[in-house]
Amino acid sequence: MPPAPLGIPPADPSAARRDDDPTPPADPGYIPDHLIVRFEPGVSDSVKQALHEQYGAQVIREIPQIGVQVLKLSADALAMANVYANEKVVRYAEPDYLASVFGWPDGPPIAPSEAAGPRGDGPAGPQEVPNDPLYAQQWHHAKIDSSRAWDFSHGDGVTIAIIDTGVDCDHPDLRGKCVAGYDHFNNDPDPRDDHGHGTHVAGIAASLTNNAIGGAATGWNARIMPVKALGSSGNGGLAAIGNAVVWAADHEADVINMSLGGFFTSRALQDAVAYAIGRNVPVIAAAGNESTSNPTYPASYTGVVGVAATTQSDTRASFSNYGSYVDVAAPGVGILSTVRGGSYQAWSGTSMASPVVAGVAGLLMAQGPCRTPKQVEEILEQTADDIGTRGPDQYFGAGRINAGKALALQTNPCGGPGTPVATSDPNPVGSTATPGAPTPPPSAVPPPNGDCSAQVEGLINRQRANFNLGPLASNPALRRAADGHALDMAIMRRCTHTGSNGSDPFDRMTEQGYASPYGEIVACGQTSPDAAVQAWMNSAGHRAIILCPRCTEVGAGCRTTSDGYRFYWAVNFGSARVTAPSPTLPPRPSGTPTPTKPAASPTPPPPTAIPTSIPGHVDVVLRPARNRIGWVVSSEPTGNHFDSSYTYTGTWNDRYYHGAMQFDLGELPAGAYIHFARLTLTGQPSDRVNKLGTWSVNVLETDVDAGFEAHAYPRIHGAVVDAKLLPLLNADDIDNGVRNVFSLSPSQLAVLQARLAGSRRLSLRMDGPTGGDFANLASWHTGYGPDSQIDLAPELWINYTIGTPQAVPTATATEPLPPSATPLPPTAGPSPTPTETSPPPTATATAPPPLPTALPTATLIPPLVTPPTPGFNAIDIPALPSDTGWVRQFEVGNHLGDPNTYTGVYQRTVYHGMTQFDLSAVPPGASIQEVHLILTGNYAERLSPYGNGQWEIRLLAADVDPGWQLHGFDRISDADELATLLPVLRQSDLDAGRANVFALRESEVREVEWRAATTGKVSFRFDGPRVGPSNIFSWDAGPSGTPPRLSIVYGPPRSDQPLPNVPTDEQRIQAIVDGINAERAKAGLPGLALSAALRRAAEQHTWDMTSHRFFDHIGSDGSTPAERVARAGFRASAVEQLIAGNSGSAELVVAAWMGSAAHRDRILSRQMTHIGAFYDHAPGSPLGHYWTVDLAAAAP
Repeated sequence: MPPAPLGIPPADPSAARRDDDPTPPADPGYIPDHLIVRFEPGVSDSVKQALHEQYGAQVIREIPQIGVQVLKLSADALAMANVYANEKVVRYAEPDYLASVFGWPDGPPIAPSEAAGPRGDGPAGPQEVPNDPLYAQQWHHAKIDSSRAWDFSHGDGVTIAIIDTGVDCDHPDLRGKCVAGYDHFNNDPDPRDDHGHGTHVAGIAASLTNNAIGGAATGWNARIMPVKALGSSGNGGLAAIGNAVVWAADHEADVINMSLGGFFTSRALQDAVAYAIGRNVPVIAAAGNESTSNPTYPASYTGVVGVAATTQSDTRASFSNYGSYVDVAAPGVGILSTVRGGSYQAWSGTSMASPVVAGVAGLLMAQGPCRTPKQVEEILEQTADDIGTRGPDQYFGAGRINAGKALALQTNPCGGPGTPVATSDPNPVGSTATPGAPTPPPSAVPPPNGDCSAQVEGLINRQRANFNLGPLASNPALRRAADGHALDMAIMRRCTHTGSNGSDPFDRMTEQGYASPYGEIVACGQTSPDAAVQAWMNSAGHRAIILCPRCTEVGAGCRTTSDGYRFYWAVNFGSARVTAPSPTLPPRPSGTPTPTKPAASPTPPPPTAIPTSIPGHVDVVLRPARNRIGWVVSSEPTGNHFDSSYTYTGTWNDRYYHGAMQFDLGELPAGAYIHFARLTLTGQPSDRVNKLGTWSVNVLETDVDAGFEAHAYPRIHGAVVDAKLLPLLNADDIDNGVRNVFSLSPSQLAVLQARLAGSRRLSLRMDGPTGGDFANLASWHTGYGPDSQIDLAPELWINYTIGTPQAVPTATATEPLPPSATPLPPTAGPSPTPTETSPPPTATATAPPPLPTALPTATLIPPLVTPPTPGFNAIDIPALPSDTGWVRQFEVGNHLGDPNTYTGVYQRTVYHGMTQFDLSAVPPGASIQEVHLILTGNYAERLSPYGNGQWEIRLLAADVDPGWQLHGFDRISDADELATLLPVLRQSDLDAGRANVFALRESEVREVEWRAATTGKVSFRFDGPRVGPSNIFSWDAGPSGTPPRLSIVYGPPRSDQPLPNVPTDEQRIQAIVDGINAERAKAGLPGLALSAALRRAAEQHTWDMTSHRFFDHIGSDGSTPAERVARAGFRASAVEQLIAGNSGSAELVVAAWMGSAAHRDRILSRQMTHIGAFYDHAPGSPLGHYWTVDLAAAAP
């Protein structure tokens, strides 16, 4: 008989990883001081925190995707569950019940030496048989006909998440099969197995196959995602397990296996499982080993494939649970697989049966990426061998699985060129048409085979697979909407997104009951699904929707007629997810829109005074008033939405949206002198955001300040921009709960200071993509409205003094952060736990002394440079600890202030070191002659013993400088790189205590010089190996006494770039106009008159180019120069446009234009009468400097 389900000891007690494993007494079966709570929607964080403080609870874990918090209590969890559940704001509260593994060793181990070499004879026949020597002893493969299944699929591209005790990914038969995982039990990125169960389960599902060692896996080429949720005792809390399920679903698992469970149900775990299934991830779970009909969980949850265990004689395993929740059965007695330490062993339990099924599910998902979890379950049940009483029963469910039959049922479920499309009916009525087959005679009905929807959806999923994007599940509501619109287009003989009744895609999808529409694509005239999909992929806008990373569901429709286009295709896309509340779509404008009037007083919330670390300085936080924040839309020329929960920005269904807000500066005292200011916005869910485009926040002209609460789209959209805040944002920067921080530059502070002395208001507009896609809409919280909270409102943090400006920190002090912008506290980095190739943990406490041998050339430390000529000075700027540290893949926050700068790869997770230097110690306008960056090694114990890889230091673009202390991995990893410093380091160049010196080249020195005159900061990222085994290094971040240093030699201004008098943007614009008129005067032509309208047109196109990172006369919305001039209000009979980039000198730009015949002809055109120009410097953009000049002939 098997051991009891709880308290299974580890295979090696010394392998336990922590002393507080929640090994429970026989009763109560839960972690006594843990409580799982989910609040009702809309409950603010402040209310939650107040309730926790009332009951002495502390939040120790959150699963935001399902709205769950895990609390640490000072009282018993069972009693506190009742207390919390009685609170009206709580949806449910439950103890953190324990679950355990469902398998145990059932035979002697087989040493690695016995698992190598030629295998025995396998079954005869045409089926594919692997060459693994232990394959013949794995009886379950012959029983489920694995070899026939492998004729149809090898599981390529599929990842199976093993939620268990971890996985020994260094096992010879698992090496290279693991993708990045996570340990939710210990909350670290090292999911190694300290029990043994998870390694055995992983090997059954997806060990290396056909590699001439060990055994074979049902999943063959499927990858393993090790997700640890159980401890060394084989037990774990349901909170960690639920978190593991959500994490796996979010990190591209294609199948989830759970060889674990217990008798306690959990609404949190049920929500987590539903979340995974909603993300199109099949969940397979073991039924349990107690030989009872009592249901176990998660196997009993709706949508989960519950698996019982069978013997070699196709009878029920004596230990296997049974009941109505058993869906299928699989071999589970004496299953030979991998175990820790490189060996193999037979184990028994429903834990072994479950990964047999999970491996087959992986084959099915690889064969048909368009399949849904329900379809996978139906195939497994439909093709199972009925081995019990006739029909489904409580012991075997639908029967013992048959992998060969399952894979043969639908050999091409998603459709494809030249291959028949199978249906769920093995004998479908009508033709099995192919995408390239002749189309039936035109009519107002679908093709007779009725398969066009499945074919189009399958082809779309194939395109997504080519870009490593997950498949979209077919949704009936989306299909109905698409098919209805295809019929409507066929009747109208038109190719359009607008229905005959005036409906748009939003209307049609919601009318069919679909709550999360994303977009629609249509095509007309293409004669096959393949031709339609290919046409869409050849169009950037259509391709962006097909490759939408946020989309989860799809529905296609098609119709034919006897004339017109004859063929009509429509596809709808949705982004339904069980996550934090999604934003409602912007309401469609009515026929006569009217301005939205605020219901509350326009008085803004009172500012919050914040203590500051700078003597004599005061900090204050301002928020917009309720009727001065929201959004405007191009379809509503007279109204606004300044009482909304949202600040919609971007494009939706050919409508353009701007978020807008205004801050009241009247609360600042008279005579306040502003030293620093930062704007913080909190993002909302990014379901409507695709990967294209850039978003920016802009300070508007002072004329827009008055009457702001009544402004509509034309006034907001047409306002002149006084300053663009940095950084520019891409799609990865905007999501639910993510904070975007914008630090005002000195010139922007001057604008703010002028507003304080003038209108005493500051108006901002958010700009986003204005074309090229059906939906690309971001939003930030307003702090108001039914779906928002005041603590999520935008905040303008200002640091000021009264009267004479007081000294501010230099390069050796830290600027204070606003209270909401405190960096995340550092957590442990890569664990220094000893291994065969690393010293004990104590070796990391102090760095060893430098080696006595000569250092490599790459690491020689030059003496501090002596100023070469009189008038030059040398300074040494240390990086501040708060600006130095590291970021880790899959984490939102950073670890600034940590003693290390971890760089490289550890347990298949990527790390970047990072540091930023404050250049305020460089005198204004100084020219910089030399720059050296010095880094000192701090931690070398995790370097690979193989000596592979290289490390590089990257100089990042200026748009990463502001908000440095808030950046996470994605922002740092994706930042634009201006240069890679030399030398590039090899592993032999790295050691604790050793210094690495990088001498910046001329172009890099000039970039530092420019940064000293503009952002006042310069930022670096440390890059190391990103793949392979663990290989990580760290330079000292400062606490050990050798922080990163920037050694700078500076002197008088350069003659070729007089930085003390850098021209303002207005001076540059005037210079370009004067230069053009001077060239006309030389040719005897009259000068061109300045036009405010032409300037507005030039300004909008310049912002368009900088925001969307392109360089062309055609705007991102497809507009021409003449169309933009007309839109700006200038009546012209002829329009010419000049654009330029790269150079910030008006003189050089005019000279370049005059050197081009085409541009010279435009400048010297006798027809032109007026001119308007604009300039923008966009650090980090492809060209850096952007110029637009519009020339026009006034119409009579």
